[in-house]
Amino acid sequence: MYNLVEISESEITRFLKLKNMQTGDIVECFDDSAVVSDINFNFIQMNHQYDCKIKLFGKVVNDKTDQSIACKIINKDTIIGQKSMVEVLADNKQYYITKKNLENHLDNEIFYFYATRKDLIQVDNVIHADYL
Repeated sequence: MYNLVEISESEITRFLKLKNMQTGDIVECFDDSAVVSDINFNFIQMNHQYDCKIKLFGKVVNDKTDQSIACKIINKDTIIGQKSMVEVLADNKQYYITKKNLENHLDNEIFYFYATRKDLIQVDNVIHADYL
């Protein structure tokens, strides 16, 4: 569960700060759901808790760097909407990565990932339209 603690709006997209209620960590997420559909995440409100799924956007890297994070595969066969995803644990938080981005790394229990951003892909039962 996450608590929405901040919204930074631009013309169409938003950046959200979500507090992970289990770890207390703040996660910054990109939300472009209103760009692609009228069914989007605009319903979320400050200081309310939501079950969120967050995608790591980026690429696998060969070695640990200052910008990469170690990811442990939790579930290789997760489906969000109609997309095949891999559920990972990074810094004690659950994230999702598109399965096709990990084709050559699914046998690795742990891999390094350079995440350029974190995308909000599901809030409660509402799934981002790009995944439907």
